[in-house]
Amino acid sequence: MWFDTRDLKNDDSEYHAYFTASVDGGESFLPPARLSSAPSLRWGTGNLAFSPSVWAASASTQRITFLSAAQRFSNGGDYMGLTADAGGVFHPFWADGRTGTFQAWTSQVQVELPAKPPAMNGAVPMPPGGSSAATVAPQEKAEVSLTDKIQLVMDPTTYDPVTRELQLPIRLKNLSDQPIYKPITVQVKGFGSGMGDLLKDKSPLILNATNGQPQDGATFDYSSALRDLEALEPQGQTEAMVWRFKLVAPLRTPDMHVNVTGFVMRNR
Repeated sequence: MWFDTRDLKNDDSEYHAYFTASVDGGESFLPPARLSSAPSLRWGTGNLAFSPSVWAASASTQRITFLSAAQRFSNGGDYMGLTADAGGVFHPFWADGRTGTFQAWTSQVQVELPAKPPAMNGAVPMPPGGSSAATVAPQEKAEVSLTDKIQLVMDPTTYDPVTRELQLPIRLKNLSDQPIYKPITVQVKGFGSGMGDLLKDKSPLILNATNGQPQDGATFDYSSALRDLEALEPQGQTEAMVWRFKLVAPLRTPDMHVNVTGFVMRNR
C-alpha cells in the first residue's frame, strides 16, 4: 500500500492511496488498484490551520511556535498501515485529507482469483427432464424507506465566508440487521426550521445534487460511495459524499429534512 500521484495534475498538493497484492509469493504483483475515491488535499483549510504552542526557550524567554498539520506532516503523519484478518481480508489505514482536514480512513480489500471450472469426474448425471437439486426461488430486491435504518454520519465541514460555500461530508451507516443494496438514495424533502416553513425563504442552494436539483427534491445517489460493494452490510458505513451548499443567510440557515431509500431482499 502506498501514496501515489499518478493521474493527478497537482501532484505536489494531492495524492491517492493505492494497493496491490501478490498471489505467487512475491514473484509478481497484481495491477495497482486505487483505494481512495477522491484525492487527499495536503494544503486544505483544516490542515493549514495553525495550532500555536508555547514553551520556555530560556529562563527569561517564552517561545510561541506556529505549526500546522500540513507544515509538520504533509502526508498526514505516521497514520498509515495495513493488516489482514483471519478471513484473508486486508484492512488498510491511511491519512485522508479529501475534506481539507486529515482523518484516519480505512477500507476492506479482498483479493479474488479467477474461479476454476468444476471437475467433471464422477459427476452425477441430471435426471431426464429434471434437475439434480431442488429448485430454489430467487430472492427479489424491494425498494423500501430506510429513514429509520440509516444514520447520517457527519465528517468535519469546511466553509468559505467569501463565497458562502459550505461543504458537508456525509456518510451513511446501516443500523439494521440486514444488508442494504444499492442504489441507496438520500432525498431532500425540504427546508424549514422545526417541521414547518420557518426560515424557508433563507434556504441554501444545493450545488452538486445527483439529479441537479438546487433545493427541494434534490437527491444524492450513494452507489459510488460503496465502491465495488453491492450492499451496505449491517453496521457498515459508506464513504463520505461531500454535499456542497451556497448559503443565503449564513446565520439564519433553516434545517434540512431528508429521507433515505434503498433495496433489501423481499423474502428475508
